[in-house]
Amino acid sequence: MPEGCISRNAYDQISNKLKFGYEYLGEHSVKNITKPVRVYKVLMALEDAGKLIGDEPKASMGKWVWPAIVAVAIVLTLIGYRVSQKVTTPDSEPASMDRMPLPLPDKPSIAVLSFDNMSNDPDQEYFSDGISEDIITDLSKISNLIVIARNSSFAYKGKTVNVQQIGQDLRVRYLLEGSVRKAGDQLRIKPS
Repeated sequence: MPEGCISRNAYDQISNKLKFGYEYLGEHSVKNITKPVRVYKVLMALEDAGKLIGDEPKASMGKWVWPAIVAVAIVLTLIGYRVSQKVTTPDSEPASMDRMPLPLPDKPSIAVLSFDNMSNDPDQEYFSDGISEDIITDLSKISNLIVIARNSSFAYKGKTVNVQQIGQDLRVRYLLEGSVRKAGDQLRIKPS
């Protein structure tokens, strides 16, 4: 490692604590360490305090990210089309107007429930929630569509509740639920 330099790990620990500047020098091979180490030169001049010169290369997206983006785009396109054409028909009994505490809004309304993580890895739960959140965000950009907030629809996560009851509770005409399965480089998103 060049003289007057520190590793990325050291940089992460001290960059906000010491009044120095830093210059990213790239990756360098270090004796007895198999992977190259990201190196920063410490700039000690007063005028360099707080500066970061150079930038680390951005991490490349994994092989599964693009298929996930395409899958989400397809799902959002289908949802947008069905909502805009007003041809969405529920597969089950619609929410009962008599049992609703308040009437349904005049505009089409939808709640996106948290997608189920069907992967064997429980750490992928954040990914399935992220897919649901992205769908909520994109649907909220459609004018004349009422989209229920994440906090309200995610309140039913992990609970066994009748979909008609959820529709009545949230005062929506449509519900979107589904599952996400990630295995290696493969990703499957299935709206249900």
